[in-house]
Amino acid sequence: DLTESDVITLNITDSGIAAPAQLPIFSPARPCYLADVRQVVVAGSGALGLQNGQGVFKVTWDGVGQSMTEANIHASGGEMRKWPAMVKWNAGNVYEVEVSGINAHPLHFHVNPYQIV
Repeated sequence: DLTESDVITLNITDSGIAAPAQLPIFSPARPCYLADVRQVVVAGSGALGLQNGQGVFKVTWDGVGQSMTEANIHASGGEMRKWPAMVKWNAGNVYEVEVSGINAHPLHFHVNPYQIV
């Protein structure tokens, strides 16, 4: 269930007023959280499912998970911060995640940086 969409559209028109400026070639250093991890050994993988329908939003990991409704939050200890983790990742490792249902909710991870390939 892949969704393709345009992120930005640029319309550039030559005004003919001035010659184009010669810009210097520049290659900025990437900060560590922007490292290209496509060639790194993957420590683990899983499937993240996002579902939104009939007033219920649900996130699953490898098919397991329940809706984060107020009733389920109270059944889990009464506080959102007590909601159990869906998966545990070790810091410094690379994990591969296959995402489905991205049209249900904007994809984001709390705390962990990620690279889309």
